[in-house]
Amino acid sequence: MHSWNGSTHSVSFFWAGYQIALTLGYKNYFNVSNASSAGFALTGVKRMGEGLDLAAEYLGQWRDQSLSPVQSSGLPFEQIAQVGFVFNWDVTINRHLSARRTILNQQYQYLPN
Repeated sequence: MHSWNGSTHSVSFFWAGYQIALTLGYKNYFNVSNASSAGFALTGVKRMGEGLDLAAEYLGQWRDQSLSPVQSSGLPFEQIAQVGFVFNWDVTINRHLSARRTILNQQYQYLPN
């Protein structure tokens, strides 16, 4: 028997330079009565330039009677807001190596690239 059951769903919308996502989740603890939690995350991203994004996120989580004293010092609803930058870059290492095949093929080129 599993000690918990949970599900998560996410929806994302995108248009030039922007992205908005909504994530919903629910978790039920079978072995503890009145123990379940539900949460959401609303995330927005703005493309600032090549490899640089500005991200903002608002999180909320509801907890039943049995979970709130243990996980959040008695708060039945917890909220978090976060803002930050996301850096993306691509790195190619060992460009001189061919596509991964066998060692003999890379050394003697039995199969053409």
